[in-house]
Amino acid sequence: MNRPLRTTLALLASFILTACLFATPNFATAQASHAGGTTLKGNAAWDSPQGKVLAEFLRAARAGDKSALKKVMATSQSDTLDGPNAASFLDFLKSALDPKVATFDSLVMNATGTSALATISGRYAGSGGNSGGEVTKRYTINKADDGWRVTM
Repeated sequence: MNRPLRTTLALLASFILTACLFATPNFATAQASHAGGTTLKGNAAWDSPQGKVLAEFLRAARAGDKSALKKVMATSQSDTLDGPNAASFLDFLKSALDPKVATFDSLVMNATGTSALATISGRYAGSGGNSGGEVTKRYTINKADDGWRVTM
């Protein structure tokens, strides 16, 4: 198997492994986390700079918009959008949750304010006889020189 295909398959496998089957309740509160950072939930998380960039990412992913994705994805991952497996990577990204209906379970920001872990959940549509179900996804959002960037 060639290296770019192996790298893309490993990346896709890691994305799939981050999906969980159980959603957690949505609360619109902020609280201190264990490491001295802050945790936001619900609308408070969506309204944060990190939540806004995650919503941009999800909209761009669902639309398959490569140029918009490159603006909000970590540079190391956005390079995949121009690689030999870009079409399959974009197809995978199109399965992202819709930010209009997804629940922002938590946005845990580190104490230094340079990164956050976002956990969102929602329903996905089934295919091929599958009725769909609930999914939870996690994204890391890191501060970059030009703003916040999503890493999957």
